[in-house]
Amino acid sequence: MSSASSGEQSLSTYDLIVRGAEEAIRVQEEDGSFPPGRNYSYDEKSTPVRTTTQWLRTLAKAHEITGERRFERAANDAIDVLLSPAFRPKEATYHCRDVAGKDSCNGLVGQASVIRALSFAADSLGREDALSRAVELFDVHPFNDDLGLWEIVEIDGTLLSFDRTLNHQLLFAGAAARISSESPAVRERVKVLLDRLEENMENRSNGLIRHYVHPPIGSMLKAVFKTPRHRVLLRNEVTHHYYTRSAERRMKERGYQTVNLTGLVGIHDAFPSHPFWESEQFQGALEFVHRHESELLRGVKTKHGDALPGVSMAKIYREFEGSAESTLAELVAVELSEDPTDGRTPFESLDVDEETAAALVCELVDLPNLQLPSSRPDSW
Repeated sequence: MSSASSGEQSLSTYDLIVRGAEEAIRVQEEDGSFPPGRNYSYDEKSTPVRTTTQWLRTLAKAHEITGERRFERAANDAIDVLLSPAFRPKEATYHCRDVAGKDSCNGLVGQASVIRALSFAADSLGREDALSRAVELFDVHPFNDDLGLWEIVEIDGTLLSFDRTLNHQLLFAGAAARISSESPAVRERVKVLLDRLEENMENRSNGLIRHYVHPPIGSMLKAVFKTPRHRVLLRNEVTHHYYTRSAERRMKERGYQTVNLTGLVGIHDAFPSHPFWESEQFQGALEFVHRHESELLRGVKTKHGDALPGVSMAKIYREFEGSAESTLAELVAVELSEDPTDGRTPFESLDVDEETAAALVCELVDLPNLQLPSSRPDSW
């Protein structure tokens, strides 16, 4: 993996993944799970579900890279605990958090992490049971064809109406797109979300994506009239106008711009010819990232949004523009610690808790084996 050039040691993304997997083995619990981190946006403690799904992806990729049995065993142990009742006690959705006043499933985004990890590991390790669980978990979530949106399902099976946060809908759809070839129902629903996205996704005039879904009022009122629990959508109409002039909300939306587009990466991979990609909304959102690249890379001054915008941009530019690997490598390198081989994680300098930072090495598994610059780029 590492190669010498002019007497210097070259570091690649695959090197970082394998070193991350070694850290995973060191901290993995006896039952196959991993120590929980915190939700860095709200500083709320999570259950071990999120870190277990993240480390699973890293371990599965490390086994794919090296063929080493130790990574395969650890990955299978992580799959086994995710398939056990430990974090899915009611056979509905996974228990992702215990926060007063909030759901325990962490909306759609908590479940997206499970679907994404199980499908990724199933491909790498040949675990059909993991793939079946991913499809089953997807099917638990009701989908409204008129609105093109999924509902949140609590861990006991209670339906909580639609997830109003756009990036949650997109991340769930992006994760589901990985299993779209396994189920006609999955593929059809992801396609309907994409079909409705020009109506549901709203940009500010500069291309910045608004935080909440904003479906047509007629479709929204029809859903509310038919099913009273969908009254939650009425809040969107009120908050939409309030947040239009909110500087704080615009800052939050800047933090989530690359998160939204990363969700779209997985959907584009499954539906590369869909007309949405030529839409004003999508093209404006992509152009916003290009215009504000330096600011986004240096970190938007908000606790909300993307922990690794450079890694996200690498995925976005690779998928939508076919950017050169040297460009992708520089974007990744912006996020690295001064010495990415020192400490538990190459992202040691992130302002998040230690467990969360360590597990984020999983975000490299969707990229090719990039040869990273010998020094961290400072020109961004």
